[in-house]
Amino acid sequence: MAYSRDGCTRQLYKLGVMPPLDGHENLIACRIFDSPGADIKLQITRSDKHIQKGWIHVPWLSPSWSLFSKVQAWKRAGEWPARWNEYEEQFSREMQSRLAQAYLKRIVLRLSQGKTVAIGCYCPDQYCHRFIVERLVAEKYRKGD
Repeated sequence: MAYSRDGCTRQLYKLGVMPPLDGHENLIACRIFDSPGADIKLQITRSDKHIQKGWIHVPWLSPSWSLFSKVQAWKRAGEWPARWNEYEEQFSREMQSRLAQAYLKRIVLRLSQGKTVAIGCYCPDQYCHRFIVERLVAEKYRKGD
């Protein structure tokens, strides 16, 4: 996966490094510190301790505490990002929940209304759930869900 130094896929679109998913550049996956110009900013973190100003907390689009803890253990054991595929599979299963699906559909609705939506978290690199969420939204958008 291509990745920009500032952690924002929109920069990749502008630089021509990566085409927008499904031709839709109104969906931005970034770190919440990047402060993208977006109509709607969704902070997809499990914890609500440090909600950034202007961001809406949507914990249902973040890994469960159990999966988050597993990743932290993998990092301590030096097994990350080698276990990314396992993580991606488990997180994708979690995103099949009723609440997660409802929020994914809401993002698709906003995109279809011409809104720019940013999905952000704290992760510093490309091994992050925000890119999985971005892919899931793009898939739903493409299907017309």
